[in-house]
Amino acid sequence: MKVSIIVPVYHAEKYIRQCVDSLQKQTYQNIEIILVHTCSGDASGEICDEYGARDARIKIIHTEKAGISRARNIGIEAASGDYLLFVDSDDWLDKKCCEEALEASLRHQADIVLFDFYRNDGKEQSLGHLFRTGFMRWEKEDIKKLQLDLLTGIFDDQLEQKRGNNLTAVWGKLFKKSIIDKKVSFYEVDRAEDLLFDLEAFSQASKIIYIRKNYYHYRITDTSATWRFHAAEDYSLFNTVWENFIRSEKAYGEFFKQGLEIRKTGQLTGILQGNVFHPDNPEHLYEKRKRYLQLREEYLPSISYVLKEKMESGLRKYLLLAVRWNCFFLSYGLCVLKRRYLFR
Repeated sequence: MKVSIIVPVYHAEKYIRQCVDSLQKQTYQNIEIILVHTCSGDASGEICDEYGARDARIKIIHTEKAGISRARNIGIEAASGDYLLFVDSDDWLDKKCCEEALEASLRHQADIVLFDFYRNDGKEQSLGHLFRTGFMRWEKEDIKKLQLDLLTGIFDDQLEQKRGNNLTAVWGKLFKKSIIDKKVSFYEVDRAEDLLFDLEAFSQASKIIYIRKNYYHYRITDTSATWRFHAAEDYSLFNTVWENFIRSEKAYGEFFKQGLEIRKTGQLTGILQGNVFHPDNPEHLYEKRKRYLQLREEYLPSISYVLKEKMESGLRKYLLLAVRWNCFFLSYGLCVLKRRYLFR
């Protein structure tokens, strides 16, 4: 069995060596490493070529313009393995990752293996777990519950972290390639591309397992998407995909609807925090208020639903109340407070 490891590479000269070194050191040797390099103006491409010249297991693909979703899709198309593993270029793997995740898949006849990770912020390393228990298995209808966890973790007591859990990430998972081929690909969207991929991959799986082993090293940098200024994002495709999925559901349709409404209010608070009210936003106050009102009109049904069902708490709840009451300056102040004290 061959494992194809797909790594999108962009502006990664600082970290790519550590990443590729960890892949080459895998105790399971029947692997191929696919580095999909998007021209970025730094030395990333040359470093990739250097590794490719030394190791026949490494495939180098250079492309002029490709976001992370397109780069991963290119990697999937080029993969010749029986399994797929996705790694970001600033992260790295424990040396036993491929060997033990593959062994678990074969032993339990699982289409997808979920495993744990380490958080690395440059100063210290901490353990990250998806679930509270040591081993979990989902089959058939149970997979629907796992898909609900993707949308929002608040309904599952077994999740280690309710908000912002890493279950939605595409890394930390071993996929059987047969469930991906010509069935699942990455949507080329601004955000949540991992979550949409996982949703569709889970739909193709007959069995998914979780092993409580920390194999993936996730690097936290000062460019974390949570707190940096980013362009206003369009979530329309994301919401449409989920709405179509919900319409096809019968047993858990209402739970998915609740989850989507919570996700939408999270989109709103993320846009307010990361764009409209971000300190690096150069827009005039008039323009900020104009976009605030547009967002309020768009998200008001979700805000009303979530508050009525008492599905939010803490500072996020008060921010949603401020938006519902159309209190622009109170909303502004709460976003500043949330950023300052890192409340969620």
